[in-house]
Amino acid sequence: MTWFKSIVLPFLFSLASVAVLSAHVVEQFYAEHDLDRGVIIVNFDVAYAMPEVRDLEFAPQPSREWLVAQSDERHAILRKEADIYLREYIQFESDGEVIDFAIKFPDFAASPYEFPKLLNGGAYYNVELIPFSKVGSLRIRVKEGEFPKLVIAHKVMEELRFQSLEPSEMLELEIAPIESRGQANVEVSLSTWQLLVLGFRHVIPDGLDHVLFIIGMCLMASTVKQLLWQSLVFTLSHTLSMGLVVSQIFPVYSYSVSGYIEAIIAISITFIAVESLFMKTDLRWRCLLIALFGFVHGLGFAGSLGSTLQFLSADHWLIPLVLANVGIEIAQALLVIGCFSLLLYLRQARSEKEFNYVRITTALVIASFGVVWFFNRLF
Repeated sequence: MTWFKSIVLPFLFSLASVAVLSAHVVEQFYAEHDLDRGVIIVNFDVAYAMPEVRDLEFAPQPSREWLVAQSDERHAILRKEADIYLREYIQFESDGEVIDFAIKFPDFAASPYEFPKLLNGGAYYNVELIPFSKVGSLRIRVKEGEFPKLVIAHKVMEELRFQSLEPSEMLELEIAPIESRGQANVEVSLSTWQLLVLGFRHVIPDGLDHVLFIIGMCLMASTVKQLLWQSLVFTLSHTLSMGLVVSQIFPVYSYSVSGYIEAIIAISITFIAVESLFMKTDLRWRCLLIALFGFVHGLGFAGSLGSTLQFLSADHWLIPLVLANVGIEIAQALLVIGCFSLLLYLRQARSEKEFNYVRITTALVIASFGVVWFFNRLF
């Protein structure tokens, strides 16, 4: 058991520590570099324009309905705070020097105001950042500090790329010739490969709670047949719920219950992990359990991925969402194959007592952090 205590246990607790910090609830901004107009369009979460709730990690996001109901005076305050936050958050550089930039709020050019309508029903401004650079290089940097990631779509030699910037990271952008600026905005269109990667990253590495759920699901399977049935049920159930949400048949993000979805996802991890300790439980009960939780996981996928693709792909986001879902399935398949192969190896290479020790300890670690996530997200 020395190998387990000295290697496996430290690894599990390291993974768990990272998971607490990097679970699926990850705040990030989405942006598009409009090369023809020379601007960065940021999908700005209005909660970050509210200092009183900005630092509350699990504070509920204000809704679009709330945003529409605000007075012009309140919008003026929110725009000012958004301006302050974005200047603290983003830095532009040209030819090695920091440059200033203007900030505009195009949503207010129409009457009534045209705020973004995303699947999660949240309050967002479209914000244009206009760097004062006419020639030379242009770089955008997320400043150091407790800031969310910036996920930005940009072109390189006419090829659209999709990149995530962590705090202190920088991205070099193309600059269109001055005479070509000011043309109509070119709609962002992600390639099939980029959409697959987007879905894949939604699980690995950005969705550690979903990773732990899948590991728990593998722990529940003692045979390949059980594993295949459980994986199939999970895939079908979360695909179904994603379809119901994006088609607006089940507009869950229009209801107040949407705030509890991530909390239910967290407790599902604990439930599945504890259930894996009872290896003789009927397969039909397990499949039903996985189907119910898989349905909820699909709601989480739809809310975050759907909103992202609505912003990046305008009105043509249904097919991109399907492709992103394929990326999710690829990540899930790799996890299932890798995890179950490791479990089979341990079962064959070690005694039954040692294998059960590994299985039970892993399940308890996963269950513990599911509980932590549940209370963090609920309260």
